[in-house]
Amino acid sequence: MDESLEIVPLVCRIAVGLIIFAGTTLGLYSFFVRQSRRQAVTLLAVESLRQRSFPPVLIIPIMAITLFFAVLAVGQGTQAHPQTSASAMLKGAFIYGLTLLVIVWRCMAYAKTGFRTAFTNPSVSWSVALGKGIRYGIEIIPVVLVLTIVVSSIGESFGFDMQGQQIFDCLEDPTVPPWVRFALVFFAVGVAPVVEELLFRGLLLPIVLQGRSFLFGALLTSLYFALIHLHAPSLLPLLLLSVGFSAGYAATGSILTPIAMHVVFNVTGLLLFFAEIK
Repeated sequence: MDESLEIVPLVCRIAVGLIIFAGTTLGLYSFFVRQSRRQAVTLLAVESLRQRSFPPVLIIPIMAITLFFAVLAVGQGTQAHPQTSASAMLKGAFIYGLTLLVIVWRCMAYAKTGFRTAFTNPSVSWSVALGKGIRYGIEIIPVVLVLTIVVSSIGESFGFDMQGQQIFDCLEDPTVPPWVRFALVFFAVGVAPVVEELLFRGLLLPIVLQGRSFLFGALLTSLYFALIHLHAPSLLPLLLLSVGFSAGYAATGSILTPIAMHVVFNVTGLLLFFAEIK
């Protein structure tokens, strides 16, 4: 039994190593190909995103709901007992996911648009959008990890608390029931990427892009995305990551691309966590 448990961190380390190797290789290959052909990075679907019919007034309920859940998460973090905190986090996470889905649905109804019109590109198939999302997600991992290490090192040198996010404390705590930990992992991999990308990239980004440059819109929405996670050590990495998600969406015009990128990142984060378990 003990030997089988020791295999888990080893497998996770190998998986993370392969992801970092693949991301570095793909990133360098793309860079040198563009340099040799003198190609600039093109985001072909930016104009398509600007034309998607979500009125600016929808920013108000989007910000109100996300801020409410961010504040609620702070309150849950003060729970005394870890098991109670984990259960509260799980309940809040799924209520959060369901609420975001309702917001997306109501915003689509308000704008009188369907899912395909609002979030997909007819000229890009779902398989291509997912494939590019996986590739872009793998490519951005090494850069985000390097930035995370740099931020953590600087923060620790100044004496700041660089503690990880609360979900990792719950996953590590042996008093938390296994089903709660499994549900938290499922939410992180299968629910959060979908609902957050539909909201932040699918709804919020096209609204902010109206009359503005892509860089400004991506930075503004990404800063908000990073801030509502209320985790100072992750602010800059999440900002960079979110800009990457926005670029992926603008490259294909399909929400499946940033969703796949988000899944790749969350899976890598979980693999890094389980790789460190002794």
